[in-house]
Amino acid sequence: MKYNYLLLVIMFLFGLSLKAQIIAIPDVNFKNALLAANTTNGIARDGQGNYIVIDGNGNNEIEVTEALTVSDLYVDNQSIVSLEGIQYFTNLSLLDCSYNQLASLDLTQNVNLQDVFASHNLITNTILPNFTNPVHINFSHNQLSQINLATINQLVYLFLNNNNLTSLSFNNPNYTYLVDGVMDLSNNPLVSLDMSQLRNSDLNFGEPFDDIYINNTLLTQLVCPMAYIKYYFINNNPNLELISFQNQLMDNFIENDFDTDLEISNNPNLSYICVDDIDGEFITELEFFENYFINNPDITVSTAACSLSTAANEMKPLFSVYPNPTHSQLFIQYTGNATVKEIRIHSLLGQSLLEVNRGQLVDVSSLSSGTYFITIMTDKGKSTQRFIKN
Repeated sequence: MKYNYLLLVIMFLFGLSLKAQIIAIPDVNFKNALLAANTTNGIARDGQGNYIVIDGNGNNEIEVTEALTVSDLYVDNQSIVSLEGIQYFTNLSLLDCSYNQLASLDLTQNVNLQDVFASHNLITNTILPNFTNPVHINFSHNQLSQINLATINQLVYLFLNNNNLTSLSFNNPNYTYLVDGVMDLSNNPLVSLDMSQLRNSDLNFGEPFDDIYINNTLLTQLVCPMAYIKYYFINNNPNLELISFQNQLMDNFIENDFDTDLEISNNPNLSYICVDDIDGEFITELEFFENYFINNPDITVSTAACSLSTAANEMKPLFSVYPNPTHSQLFIQYTGNATVKEIRIHSLLGQSLLEVNRGQLVDVSSLSSGTYFITIMTDKGKSTQRFIKN
């Protein structure tokens, strides 16, 4: 009997110890922010969306049971250096710790997170949890040199702009699915970017992902993902030589009443654009990109195989024309052993003016003076050159 009584006492005391387990929070500013939470200052909310007091028993400590009541936590702009103790907030859905002085952030235990706002810190290292929900992630304006994105299954938006990333890979072996949102990878010294594991999410009901920004990087080639993207912004990349849209999905640009946008500018070394050989309802994908780069004769748009290793051979212009300018006739000099299928002359607006089956001489005397494009379709793809008719 005495033994059973003693056992009950021990169990009772053990239960009390668990209930009152105090979390060690070494950063004074972080702890003070938690202790200051009340129903009016917007620091913490529970799972029902109500603003709450975290220190429920008023003992000036944060206990595990109290941490578990928090769903949304707003501790931004509090001069916090460390979030040690955040691992006990395992029911967190939203964490806003932006505009602090954090150097690292370990969120391994916070698997219920859906929103992570950690911009404008000093973060060089972060460990993300195995996310179970679609996520919004903002680590912009930090000092990240690497980040593991393999734990992201559903991505709504991702801001990694203004960091020190030299390489980035979406390396979830089961794919990372893009829900309607935005991705900004700009202002990083990126030399390697792997987006091959990105796909569109069924949660998006067939709609494209909104925006991808890839500006001010050191990339030499960019292979766009196997996903519908509504808007691409690819600007100010000084080393960029090649962009591949060969994903069988870029016809999204030309199938949705042109309700899309493409901004590619100030990439001085850009020479090759690879596209799919797809005929759209309004215009072919090749014609769409030829028209887009109509004022940039240094860029070759082609359906040939697409990588920097093959660009020098397979993607180089399939022909040259002379004389250029010309008065009446264009002579075509082929640069490879491709089989010519068709030769087409079109205006700057994309209007087809002349079509020739094959040959090395094209009579353009009937054309008015001006600038035109000649496109040659071969078994190795299509290539376009600009010429002037005097």
